[in-house]
Amino acid sequence: MSTESESRSQKTLSPAQQLLQRYLDKPFRVELTDGRVVVGYLVCTDNAPNVILKYAEEFWLSQGKDGFLRPLGTIIIPSRAIKSIRILKENTST
Repeated sequence: MSTESESRSQKTLSPAQQLLQRYLDKPFRVELTDGRVVVGYLVCTDNAPNVILKYAEEFWLSQGKDGFLRPLGTIIIPSRAIKSIRILKENTST
């Protein structure tokens, strides 16, 4: 149930901001231009658009079947380093 102040703040957001707000705290996979893959939860973006993820983990794929995993925490990814970005399905099973 939304409060009156939440309703007012929704009215002041642009359609693009309202769309982006739906993706906050959702898991994303970001492929970087140097070959790394970062997975984390979207915190925000800016006008650049740089991306900020929390609970981020970095994956390096090796030439064999195994890769490397490194926990990063909260990170800023510069827009110039982003090759692709996509939202991941959330795990709904408990």
